[in-house]
Amino acid sequence: MSPYSAAAYNRHKVYKLLCRAADKDRPCPTNNDIAADAGFNSPATSSRIISDLENAGLIEVRREANGRKIRICDTGQTIATRPHSTPSRLPRFRPKAEEIVELRQDAAERRRTYELEMLREEQRRYALPRMSKPLSDMPA
Repeated sequence: MSPYSAAAYNRHKVYKLLCRAADKDRPCPTNNDIAADAGFNSPATSSRIISDLENAGLIEVRREANGRKIRICDTGQTIATRPHSTPSRLPRFRPKAEEIVELRQDAAERRRTYELEMLREEQRRYALPRMSKPLSDMPA
């Protein structure tokens, strides 16, 4: 069982995506861009996660007539939305059943890889001892 919830994992993905955009001096990604990059089914998920990050104090969002500006609180970097050149509602991608199964398997594999990376990072950071025997072999 993973110590990370799906919601925390998704918030981490969106936060990293915003930080990368700020580091590379890219415009602020739209909700559609975030949904596509993070693999969400709906731009509404992106919007909700942006609100969650704002409520947690990780980012500050200033909504304007032509978009939004997001300030990353840790670094002080600000990214602004590019002028609206794309329609607000993009056609929805509807994969076939076989593609859905493949996408879910890929997402599960990426999540397992991420969780292993986080566990290794935690072990490295806190110098947790490695177990010489699996838990199943230990006496009760």
